[in-house]
Amino acid sequence: MAWSAISGNANYDGSTPSQSLYQTGLMNLNEDYSLSIEITCIGGKLILYGFENVYEYSQSGTYTINDTAISTTLTFKPEFKNSIMFTGSVDIVSLFAVSGIQLVDTDFNFVADLDYTISRSGSFVTQCIDFTGQNEGTYYLSYISDGFTYYSDAIRLISDTTCTLELRYSCNDNAFGFEFENTGTEFSMRLDGKIWQPSYINERNEYFRDSRGIERAIYVNSIKKFLLSIAQQPEYMHDALRVALKCDNFYVNNSLYTYADSEYSPKWRKSSDLAPVEVEIKENKSLINANCI
Repeated sequence: MAWSAISGNANYDGSTPSQSLYQTGLMNLNEDYSLSIEITCIGGKLILYGFENVYEYSQSGTYTINDTAISTTLTFKPEFKNSIMFTGSVDIVSLFAVSGIQLVDTDFNFVADLDYTISRSGSFVTQCIDFTGQNEGTYYLSYISDGFTYYSDAIRLISDTTCTLELRYSCNDNAFGFEFENTGTEFSMRLDGKIWQPSYINERNEYFRDSRGIERAIYVNSIKKFLLSIAQQPEYMHDALRVALKCDNFYVNNSLYTYADSEYSPKWRKSSDLAPVEVEIKENKSLINANCI
């Protein structure tokens, strides 16, 4: 019997050899789509073809795929896993074409169509948007999906980055709910801020006094700390920054630092949804004097 329709779902009974399920005429070639599917998996695995990437499912759940179509047909192919053929069901919850990204002004008037590229690393989908040729100013990004127009928060395009800091961060292993390991994933942001007010700490300082009464250092490890001051930001940016500071690799303008504070406390005011923050960071290097007696 293989595939059958039950309660609106396509059900597969584990028959062999494998028989694929085809949903034709759903997509246009080389267009971007957002697909949501619900899978019930009793055993085996189900493979989905039709996009630039191939997707494999062996657990029940609702999955969202953002990818570019390389076929007009969605193909679901049951396969073996642990010597068990796929048994279960699949239901297409939604499939929508995702439009290009537009730049609009603060009155929501069209300014320009923006070129962008989509990259994937593990389960992450990143859109890299090209703002080349656009004037400085405050804008919104807009795109159309599932028949609705969506707008971003306000963004500010600037050409002079003198008073800003570029922050880049990643972890060596999977952390904070993100997949870092073997994916090359790295996040970045640019914020108004500065690094200043250096101070110096000795994490360890031991001295020895010899028989002549002369005292000298046996071991000194001197570390330089800075105050990282970030101008007013909304809550979601503080959510990101508090994670960035705790990552294994935290760069400010291409220099590696380590978080040196125990708390992260933005200075909120009753009259604003924005808040500045100041935290201590330290250089990822130190000056060491290690003398032998």
